[in-house]
Amino acid sequence: MRIPQSPLFVIFTFFCCILNASAQVGINTTNPDPSSALDIQSDNSGLLIPRMTGTQRDLIIQPANGLIFFNTDTDEIQVNINTAVAPIWESIKSSAIVNQSVKYINTDFTTNVNVFPAIDCPIYGNNMWNDNASLYSLVDSENLNISEAGRYEIVVNISLKGVTTNTRQSPEIRLEVNGSPVGSYGSTGYMRRSSGTNESSLHLREVLEIGANSNISVGIVRSGAAGTTRMRSAGTSNIYINKLL
Repeated sequence: MRIPQSPLFVIFTFFCCILNASAQVGINTTNPDPSSALDIQSDNSGLLIPRMTGTQRDLIIQPANGLIFFNTDTDEIQVNINTAVAPIWESIKSSAIVNQSVKYINTDFTTNVNVFPAIDCPIYGNNMWNDNASLYSLVDSENLNISEAGRYEIVVNISLKGVTTNTRQSPEIRLEVNGSPVGSYGSTGYMRRSSGTNESSLHLREVLEIGANSNISVGIVRSGAAGTTRMRSAGTSNIYINKLL
């Protein structure tokens, strides 16, 4: 009995024969590299791997060692570097981005920073250097945007001068990521203009895990008496940010 064969069946059979006859598979090439199992060539498009959130990733049952995908939560490629039973997802990041920094100094020395509730300190004035303009971009005098997720060192130095007489002013600072305070406080003793102690400074260093496309600011708030306190003069306060990982 003769079995009818459709054109689709013939094409499928032919394709399977090609795969079985060769150890390599080539897409857009008839000569795949002998060291590859799959060789894709194109001059106008790329390879799009599966994309999912971290929650969706965690629902994968026994992900194989070496399984790879794009995490849409963190905007990075991740690979399982451990077993299927106990997966460990490692991010694939470019080493070229590590140890690139930015520094700004203040130009504002008229804003009263001894206020409640807290305000964002206008620390971003003149740019001293920026190693990677695609990584660090200025939003305004109070915010800097970081485009890539990672571990960052942030150092803040603020020089202060009390203006109001006979009040014990003592502002303090804290870093903010997207408007939310994080990390430790930077505090100092009080300033009192009438007794010759009208100048002081605030210092803060933190190492933080920061998500992609985050705005970094320095919140400053009154913790002592009311009165006017300003940054001492132009160029006496600064912020330094460096990408560690």
